Amino acid sequence: MARAAIRFTPGLLDVVREGAKGSRSIADVWRLVGDEAERLGSARPRYERVRILVHEYRRLTAGPTTAEILLDVAFRVRPPDALVDRVTGGAAEL
Repeated sequence: MARAAIRFTPGLLDVVREGAKGSRSIADVWRLVGDEAERLGSARPRYERVRILVHEYRRLTAGPTTAEILLDVAFRVRPPDALVDRVTGGAAEL
């Protein structure tokens, strides 16, 4: 018998969002979401669906790429210090 896809409740999506922050592996996020789904009396979600949600969340919360910053500096949308901040990982020291 084929399994039906589970419905991601707001609580399960919160677990995905929290798990996707930082460098936690997708497998770890899947385990967290599965444990929470079982605790709520629901079926465990498929790994593939959790993987897609984690990638989407990480894409939406990622900052601008180095290329985007370079383009912004070239068109004077951002100050040149923005590139230094990107390369050093923080605020530029004076």
